[in-house]
Amino acid sequence: MTSQSIAQTLTWLLLITGCLIAFVSAVVPHYDAGYRLAFSVLLTGLLPYLAYAMLLPYLHGWQLALPGLVIVLVHGWTVASERFIAYQGYSDGTIHYVPLALALLTLVLLAWALRAHPPGRD
Repeated sequence: MTSQSIAQTLTWLLLITGCLIAFVSAVVPHYDAGYRLAFSVLLTGLLPYLAYAMLLPYLHGWQLALPGLVIVLVHGWTVASERFIAYQGYSDGTIHYVPLALALLTLVLLAWALRAHPPGRD
């Protein structure tokens, strides 16, 4: 396997892992009904990966895989600390703010990629 194909495989694995992290963060325990799906947490958690998926046509190789790795690690750390280590019903809003900040940073990266590689110019 070449370095390029490893980076491409890693990119798809990061997208799948990020979607799973968003789902795990959205399934929260409920005191009398088992678990419930917090839809707003799910949508907010998926937002950075939607923005990251928009980078696929413009960045390639490790230039695409490294930002994805940072997104997954930061989001995974946030979910682990908010959901599993100190779960307080997401009362402080960190579970929403961190994915929104990651999505914003990813959109800034997308703007940079579009400026460097405008569509229609090959």
